[in-house]
Amino acid sequence: MPITRTEFDAGLSDEMKRWMKTIHKFLSADKDNAYNEEELRGRVRPQRTEEVQITFRSSLGTPPEPTEGQKPTVPVPSGPVKKEELKAFKAALRRLVDLGAAEAKHAEGLVYYIYRHDLATFE
Repeated sequence: MPITRTEFDAGLSDEMKRWMKTIHKFLSADKDNAYNEEELRGRVRPQRTEEVQITFRSSLGTPPEPTEGQKPTVPVPSGPVKKEELKAFKAALRRLVDLGAAEAKHAEGLVYYIYRHDLATFE
């Protein structure tokens, strides 16, 4: 499947785009809190379609109310994350920071991520 010039220039794969959109949507829905990598990994998973689904494990708290046009949150089955999925997840976090859509800061020995700006869409 071909990719656009913007995607090519940014070095984005379909998998990375799905992760970026999912992570960014989650962070933008909760702009007052920062999450470390493990917390984000436990709360968000991209769908294999163009729609992005924010997911939560029930043990991690109550999700925010869905905004207009957003689907309600759905629990995700827990389990091991595949090596390829983890690699794409980490690359997406780095790219969001590089693009200024998220900010990363060290606190308590961990790196935390927080929403900063809207994410340019890659169509």
